[in-house]
Amino acid sequence: MEVVEAVADAEGVDPVDLDVVVGEHVDLDALSQLANHDGTAWTFTFELPAYEVTVTDDGTVLVDDRPAQESMRA
Repeated sequence: MEVVEAVADAEGVDPVDLDVVVGEHVDLDALSQLANHDGTAWTFTFELPAYEVTVTDDGTVLVDDRPAQESMRA
């Protein structure tokens, strides 16, 4: 849920008002299992139409704007 909230925050909207369905671009259950995994450090990055999202083992979720040309190709 933190990923959806972070993307919604980047968009400046409520999570239910997102134009993109995050679950269509990444398996949120698999990401949740990864987040609950104890052990080595990890970083997971995936792309949405207008953003690159990075999640780290410490629970940090970074949402970066992708360049306009990359967004148009996606």
